[in-house]
Amino acid sequence: MCILLVLFLFLSSTHKDVFSDLPNMIKNGDFSEGTSGWNLNPQFGGEAGLSVKRGELYVHITKGGEYTYSINLDQFGLKIEQGKSYTVSFKARCRSVNRDIYVKIGLAREPWTAYSDYENYVLTTEKKNYTFKFSMIKPTDTNAYIEFQLGTNDINNWYGKTATGEYTKPYWEGYPQSQHLMNSYKHNFAYPRHVANYVKIHYLDNKQYDGVMFDILLELAPTWASKDNPPTFDTDEDGDFDQDDHKKYQEGVLYLLKYLRGKCPDAIITGNGGTPWTKDCSYYTYANGNMHENALGNQFGSLYWNANNGEWYPKEQRWLKGVYGTWDGYRTCINAANPNKLARYHFISVDVRFNRTQEKAKNLQQLTAEDLRLMRLGLCTSLLEDGGYFGFDRGDCLHGQLWWFDEYDADLGNPVESYKTGMYGKGNNKKEVYSRKFENGVVIVNHNPTATVVYFKIEHQDVTTKKAGKTFTIPKYDGRIYIKE
Repeated sequence: MCILLVLFLFLSSTHKDVFSDLPNMIKNGDFSEGTSGWNLNPQFGGEAGLSVKRGELYVHITKGGEYTYSINLDQFGLKIEQGKSYTVSFKARCRSVNRDIYVKIGLAREPWTAYSDYENYVLTTEKKNYTFKFSMIKPTDTNAYIEFQLGTNDINNWYGKTATGEYTKPYWEGYPQSQHLMNSYKHNFAYPRHVANYVKIHYLDNKQYDGVMFDILLELAPTWASKDNPPTFDTDEDGDFDQDDHKKYQEGVLYLLKYLRGKCPDAIITGNGGTPWTKDCSYYTYANGNMHENALGNQFGSLYWNANNGEWYPKEQRWLKGVYGTWDGYRTCINAANPNKLARYHFISVDVRFNRTQEKAKNLQQLTAEDLRLMRLGLCTSLLEDGGYFGFDRGDCLHGQLWWFDEYDADLGNPVESYKTGMYGKGNNKKEVYSRKFENGVVIVNHNPTATVVYFKIEHQDVTTKKAGKTFTIPKYDGRIYIKE
């Protein structure tokens, strides 16, 4: 891999274009004197060479090393004065693949204080201009340096490992065995930076997409991909597995969300944690919301609709009882602390993975009445709050089916109130009947272990049964959409 550079560092106290006749502080910035003035420092497993061709400086990288600073290209002797502003400009590209680089101006000795931000760029095969500005707030330094960190991007250096040093591999059916889970913490968050920049450049900057949803944004390290017994995920690679590994994995995920939010403040940024993030999860600070995969299922999601009514569910997921359910996760997302005043989005993903293997789900030819009940319960639940989105398909590793149901065609109009409890139904469990009125009808969720009867003053039509009237019976643990006649 090669990176070419044409470098400029301007003392910029005017609004002139940076490629004007302002004096260039960089020595040999056009490389007319070969590599003079430039220092290449491979270390920590990095291997690279330096040459000049046709007025361009080439860094020939054969090994990316362990860290982003495993390959440093530096120039020393810069006078950076307190109170003045500077503009750094350079042109660069990489020969064959996209590559992250990091640039800073700073102190040329321990503790290597940065005077500018660490600027991160993703180089492509197209030569482009890159520019950033900074103001010197530290005391004047007459021997500062400019540093280009060109290391890592060796993909296997980003893989997650177990405490025994084995690469973690997901068990998902249909995925090549070469697939690995990534470590969000390694090399100063190298992988989160790479992913965030890739998404920004290829999907968000060109306005083709409103946002992105990241998979495996877990609150704990993904030990389920480990073959150790008991399973491990050595996030800090210190040879053991403890609470620090969970903490540092979460730091990496948080870095991804914060970094991309800073780059794309208006984008919709969400993530899938399998089960919903808990109420104190720091991810909500920068993410619009999250996804509840396998909601109302028993593969790995939550069987429960809410944490208070779980006694009727099978024994497979007793560990979730009293923690949260589909409704609890939804409410947690909508009501989580929101210091950045982000719009909230929560995805309820229901599927056919209730007492079915992945193979059976893949080959399923006909939905059962139970499948359709779960679909209705999830859909109606998503309509109880603003910010709810719903999907129904075959489940984990089989997502993507564009199934359509009559309920999707219901024209409810806009909501006219927040959800309420106890407005419909009868008996002691009336509080477990949730409803929300819309311009053209009403959505009702009956989360009771028995059927409930609802009454309307005017005629409505049950979208599911196509029956019209003023009195309807909703089966237990079911949801219904009614449209005014």
